[in-house]
Amino acid sequence: MYGAFARHLDPEAAEVGGAYWALGDLELLGSLFEAAGLEAAGARRRLVDAGVQAMARFVVDGGRVELPIGGHLVTAVAPG
Repeated sequence: MYGAFARHLDPEAAEVGGAYWALGDLELLGSLFEAAGLEAAGARRRLVDAGVQAMARFVVDGGRVELPIGGHLVTAVAPG
């Protein structure tokens, strides 16, 4: 979906918008932690458990998560 949106942005704006999803690749993210000498171990389990607990109120029938995220879409054209 973001790709469809980003095609309508100039390259700099698309790059900034894509920063939110830049580390969506779990293998890449894990390799960065390993390269830095960091280990998740028990901390990972505690983090996952905390995330599940925090998201529980957003789980709907069927197990889907529906987040109350809103936004604004602004469009404009240059005068002239």
